[in-house]
Amino acid sequence: MRRDFAYRAHRSFVAPAKSHMQLWRLAFGILLVVVVFSALGQLFAGLIMVAAEATGLDVGQLQMGTGETPGAILTTLFAYGLLVPSVFLVLWVLHERSGMTVFGDLKAMKGQFIIVVLALVIVNVALEILPPWGYGADLVSNVPLSQWLVLLPLSLVAILAQTSAEEVVFRGYIQQQLGARFQSPWVWMVLPSVLFGLLHYDTASAGENAWYIALWAMLFGMAAADLTARSGTLGPAIALHFVNNVIAMLFVTLPDNWHALALYVTPFDASNTEIVRAWLWVDLGFLGVSWLTARLALQR
Repeated sequence: MRRDFAYRAHRSFVAPAKSHMQLWRLAFGILLVVVVFSALGQLFAGLIMVAAEATGLDVGQLQMGTGETPGAILTTLFAYGLLVPSVFLVLWVLHERSGMTVFGDLKAMKGQFIIVVLALVIVNVALEILPPWGYGADLVSNVPLSQWLVLLPLSLVAILAQTSAEEVVFRGYIQQQLGARFQSPWVWMVLPSVLFGLLHYDTASAGENAWYIALWAMLFGMAAADLTARSGTLGPAIALHFVNNVIAMLFVTLPDNWHALALYVTPFDASNTEIVRAWLWVDLGFLGVSWLTARLALQR
């Protein structure tokens, strides 16, 4: 009963999906999203290469899928944004509804996004100030502060594009369609989160910690799904994802890959399995605090 009350906003969130909620549509829709996204990605990569050659830029500095240069990371992050038109097209063609319905009430979403971002920034600043401090050794300076500040506005927009796009797919499209068909959170909360976690499974970069990172991502997905169900919009989930990725990509990250936008890198890399695993548990604690903070912020 309490769960039904907590998730009452979820009923209005999934309502637009009820007219075309067949599971075959969702399965076929996910496949179409992948196909359209891949095609748009190829087109985007081609346009980037043409633009780079026309302006005399080094194409290698903008190569998508790598994190060795700022240009490569920014290009990749913006490419993720192509998931949004991919989902919009599938919703229009296969589900006969507007793509904007995937966000929930737009006015409410904006307000919820802002208040959750502000709350998470305050909490994360407080957590950084409070002990314990550091990572067992001094952080390593990575990007000069002047360059970091110049890139900061574009970096924030790129991360917002990437995180919003992922939320549109998982907590928007998939959660809406499953939520319209099934009442149980074990379906609409857990299944998209498991898929989200599996897509973060990468032995090439994470090594023996790949399953731990996938589990962390699955739990993140469940937290974002819960916030979406409580608020009735994607605003809080996007805010949680955005703040998490800003911290992880722009402030402190591992020195192995996707580090070219970070102000600092850790004194250890992904090959230090035990150290990384220990910090994953700390990150999980941060996730729990962030989720509770967002819930409290939404009650105001």
